[in-house]
Amino acid sequence: MRAQPRILFVLACCIFWLNACDEPQEVTNGRTLRIVRLSADRDTLCIPRLGPFFGRVRLECEATGTASDSLSIRWTCTGGFFPYGDQGSSLVWQAPDTALTCMVRVAVSDGQQTAQAGLPIVVLGEDQLPDVPNPTAVFSLTPTLATTETLHTLNASASRPDPGVGSELQLRWDWEGDGIWDTPWSDEPILQHRFDRVDLHYIQLQTRNLRGMVAQTGRRLIVQSPAPLSTIDMIRVPAGQFFMGEGAGGHLVAIDHAFELGR
Repeated sequence: MRAQPRILFVLACCIFWLNACDEPQEVTNGRTLRIVRLSADRDTLCIPRLGPFFGRVRLECEATGTASDSLSIRWTCTGGFFPYGDQGSSLVWQAPDTALTCMVRVAVSDGQQTAQAGLPIVVLGEDQLPDVPNPTAVFSLTPTLATTETLHTLNASASRPDPGVGSELQLRWDWEGDGIWDTPWSDEPILQHRFDRVDLHYIQLQTRNLRGMVAQTGRRLIVQSPAPLSTIDMIRVPAGQFFMGEGAGGHLVAIDHAFELGR
């Protein structure tokens, strides 16, 4: 008789388990929501040194296994911040100004299921950078004689990335030398441009490698009117180095004083 309470307890547990199995389960059409791609255009960079736009990383994620047309995608991070918001399949993350390993995480939900993933991004200090060469910035300009109708080809193929990190090199251009970059970062080394103003232009090229290190170079270009003028106008040219000649036969000449050039 003493075993009877134990038997009743076991029977009660069995009945409870059978009833639990009969309860309806959440329907997900047999699919499992999962993140199949989580990427960053850089996973290592140095402390931003050229203003807030320099230390930005593009993040992207892709998920599968859902029939929902709308997904909720939210990002979090242990350092830095998201300057344009923390939602969406593609966004920008701003690195902090201190050396840190930041964990960036994303959570994707379709209302029934949630998938999460994360990746580390390393921000290095100056003293942590490996002792390898910085990238180089070199470009050629053809033709070297310019009018407002001339279409110039600028070729930066001779620029090289940091060999200690990888082969990827990004470039951007400033046509006026005013510190405002006129093109976004790109991996295309050759482009064409027409200068539509008669003036002395200072063309600048900046290159960036995967480490976030940069190199910069520039050259002056005098843009003239396409046809002879009835009057002579003068352009004041500051002291500096000037490229004389055409193509491979040209050379740099240093002039240590300002002068005026007629056109």
